[in-house]
Amino acid sequence: MATIPSLPSNVAKLDTLFTTTWMQIQAKAIDNILDSNVFSAALKADGCYKTQRGGRMVERTVRYGTKTAINVKKGDTLPTGEDEMETVALWPWRYMTVHVQRNYMDDQVNAGPAKIKELVATKIQAARDSLDTKLEVSLLAAVDAAGGTDLRGDRDPVSLQNLLPVFTAGTTTPNASGNIGTSSYVGQTAASYYYGGIDTCSDNWWWLPQSVTANAPALANLKDDLNKLYNHCTRGGSNHPNLILVGQTLYEAYTKICENQIQLVQDVGSPLAKLGYDVLKFRGARFVWSPSSVVETRNCAFMLNTSQLEVVYDPASWFTMIPWDYIPNSFDRITRIVSAWTGIICAQPRTQGVTGSYSS
Repeated sequence: MATIPSLPSNVAKLDTLFTTTWMQIQAKAIDNILDSNVFSAALKADGCYKTQRGGRMVERTVRYGTKTAINVKKGDTLPTGEDEMETVALWPWRYMTVHVQRNYMDDQVNAGPAKIKELVATKIQAARDSLDTKLEVSLLAAVDAAGGTDLRGDRDPVSLQNLLPVFTAGTTTPNASGNIGTSSYVGQTAASYYYGGIDTCSDNWWWLPQSVTANAPALANLKDDLNKLYNHCTRGGSNHPNLILVGQTLYEAYTKICENQIQLVQDVGSPLAKLGYDVLKFRGARFVWSPSSVVETRNCAFMLNTSQLEVVYDPASWFTMIPWDYIPNSFDRITRIVSAWTGIICAQPRTQGVTGSYSS
């Protein structure tokens, strides 16, 4: 029987060096990646990244009903029966990957210690840069109108815009479930848009986020629109929105609106500000902007309660480097850094809100 040759020592050494280098910097690299855009950094600061080991789906029990209490008098017949109060929202795992590839000839010419370190650093930094970009794009990606009932492509994690898609103006008074705002979404026909596997139509108003119409121009009306949306999300309670995300145009409009109060609304002590991001305040919520083209193009304000937002990931497959192998019929060796996650999910959409798009 023929003996299967082992890897050349230099190749095996480089495999080990790449892998151990990534393992040594993995925690720091994850922190840097999550802090690389303002939205992800805010979610990280607020503890929104949650773990789940395996499972076919990420499942959240959703309570939407209440028991019925009544006033009675002598001789009344009392109601019986169980009230439907809970259902389940389900989100599938999605996978993000970037590959690291190198050539046998490169391994040979970079055999010296200094050259090896330079090769490793260059390849890993390129992979980190790619992951920075992909994470931001995934969290803020536009909906996919061809993406079936949930407006999401079959490879795509749930984005913020799946939770808060573009709406057409709806009711401005509370409906039967107490929600205020949206009646329909772009790309949606009756009973066709699902979030977490739950139909947003069919009288499931309790599963809808809040919304208000954008009254142009933003310079004159943005603050009033935000006040109305804030009250819709809060409903007079104590669980308030704590993050408002806009594009550059609306951020500059808000800065202009508050220019005489900038010292009062500027937040210099939050973790986001310490990371170098521009942070203002609106009724205690951090007001930040993203350079993302899809956020700027939509030109709306996302009003979020991050205590109800989650980014679920599998810790066994979170920026994990898999074993190296040769590409068939090639001198190239390849590995991949893989992550299993959901994107951003929410089991209480009614605590989140969005304005319409401002035309000016």
